[in-house]
Amino acid sequence: MVRILKGFLAVTLVFVALDMLWLGWIAADFYNENLGPLRAEQTVWLAVALFYVQYLLVVLFFAVLPSTT
Repeated sequence: MVRILKGFLAVTLVFVALDMLWLGWIAADFYNENLGPLRAEQTVWLAVALFYVQYLLVVLFFAVLPSTT
């Protein structure tokens, strides 16, 4: 159980940092120019949270944990 929590914390920290870097700085202009009218005006934070929890758990159980056994 501790291994799962450590793995989840590590995956979460890495993905949040990379996502903030990518979406907030590197590709922000690209997305605004190419997807401008298709983007929602406001972020649906519940959808964001549910997506990331699911995404991080999939990465954890299919990539991180099998590599540590």
